[in-house]
Amino acid sequence: MLKGYTLLELIVVLAVVGIAATVVLPRLGFSTSVRLQAEVREVQSLLQYAQRQALLQGTTVQVALYSLSDDKEQGQVDPQVSNGETNLDTHFEQGVIATSLDSGTPTLEKPLVWASNDIKMAFRDALSDRLFPVNSLIFEFFPTGGSSGGLLMLQMDERRSFINLNPITGRQILLTEGEVQEQLYSN
Repeated sequence: MLKGYTLLELIVVLAVVGIAATVVLPRLGFSTSVRLQAEVREVQSLLQYAQRQALLQGTTVQVALYSLSDDKEQGQVDPQVSNGETNLDTHFEQGVIATSLDSGTPTLEKPLVWASNDIKMAFRDALSDRLFPVNSLIFEFFPTGGSSGGLLMLQMDERRSFINLNPITGRQILLTEGEVQEQLYSN
């Protein structure tokens, strides 16, 4: 008589292992890292798109970034209006404008917008020596390819990612925490 497992037994074991993995893996912290990386890629894509639009249209393009998580915790602004849509106009008034001088070129009426309930932000412009927590931030891209520039930190739980936006070229560079520490403390 042959000994072995039936196909049904193997399928049941694989199903149990699959269910256990979906319950256990998110608790190990992988999901936070993956979600943060996805948000960082989304912000980078929006910044790159804004730079391209500024070059193609010959106008200044703004990108508004909003961290709605801090507002709820600190009780500052309720981002929900009565019809259930997110009201970002009130955040726009509280924003830090990441621009050092008036370009004098026409600007698109509405900025490109990114908002997150899970991400906290901090920002450092060229004149600062440290990162400042912000709930909203506006970057500008100019027809020449340049930008308002600055260092943006996106944080979810204890994980952080940094995007350095070059004011001359408008190029975005993803930095490690070590590289940021070196930049902040070498000046």
